[in-house]
Amino acid sequence: MNKVIGLACAAAFLCTGCFLLQERARQVRAIVLNFAPTEGSRGSVSTNDVPVQEALRLVDAVLVADGYGPNTNRVGGNAPGFVTSYAKYDTNGTSVACEPDVYLEDRRLGIAFAELGNRTGHFTPPTQRVFNSLQKELSNRFGPRNVKVVKPPAA
Repeated sequence: MNKVIGLACAAAFLCTGCFLLQERARQVRAIVLNFAPTEGSRGSVSTNDVPVQEALRLVDAVLVADGYGPNTNRVGGNAPGFVTSYAKYDTNGTSVACEPDVYLEDRRLGIAFAELGNRTGHFTPPTQRVFNSLQKELSNRFGPRNVKVVKPPAA
């Protein structure tokens, strides 16, 4: 009996792989806003600069309108360039959607969306909707030439 269980477990492992060793599938894309250099600028921007503050308010307005709020459970918030993170919570306080992170590096503001466990190759419709809405609003305000969608290369 133990041999049968052992063989069945070994066959299952060989056929499917060990899910504990596999990286969780995820869909990751980011919206990147490039800030044009201004007269007398030093090459980078900060959260104190007026265009950056305006962009952050716009990001906040779009995400909050879709039910997101500050991510109070964010791990790794000390990453270089990290500004803030958002999450959507259910009534039990559990995060129920992707958690967009906002970064500022050099002259770029990046809003990264990641859906862990998503093996479809595409964002779920609610995430795609807010992603498209944010891209549209940033493009309308800062110009489509300054707003790009980036997807990391496949591993």
